[in-house]
Amino acid sequence: MQVIEINRKTSETDIKLIIDFDASYNGSFNTELGFLNHMLNTFAKYCDIDINLTAVGDLHVDPHHLVEDIAIVIGKAIRERINQNTKIKRFGYTILPMDDSLILLSLDLSGRSYLNYDVSINKPFIGGIEEEIYKEFFMKLTNNTMMNLHIQQLAGENAHHVIENIFKALGLCLKDALKTTNEILSTKGTIGG
Repeated sequence: MQVIEINRKTSETDIKLIIDFDASYNGSFNTELGFLNHMLNTFAKYCDIDINLTAVGDLHVDPHHLVEDIAIVIGKAIRERINQNTKIKRFGYTILPMDDSLILLSLDLSGRSYLNYDVSINKPFIGGIEEEIYKEFFMKLTNNTMMNLHIQQLAGENAHHVIENIFKALGLCLKDALKTTNEILSTKGTIGG
């Protein structure tokens, strides 16, 4: 029931994703971007889910399309998981340290999209990817999951630590928010907008 497969092929990217939300952590990532593989593997570890992702894209242009489309596919998979079982905890939040970085992350799988990305990094590229593309990743993830996502950098100068800490925090919060409950946690009686 919890294994979700999503394929997305455009003129810019070709992505195949399989997520098993019932299986414990296992990650296989081939995105042609080593740092992004590392970040997605970190996310899977802290969310404690099994993800298999293969993605190729027009890197001769830049990583933008590939990073965005990966976020779209992961967001659609999470949304499909929510639609399979709306009796979930729905909310997740943490304040997570990692070396010099401190990240506050909070999310609501409400069915409504909103991103607050309060991150300031003074480095134009992180892992070969433009710093601004990370915001685009979280925007596409938010829109396709249909969630509220607040990310606030409370401390941190090392760009690698800040971004990795965000992916860790996202994994922890999503794991918590997807936990099954006995009721739909909404006064409307539905999660979806």
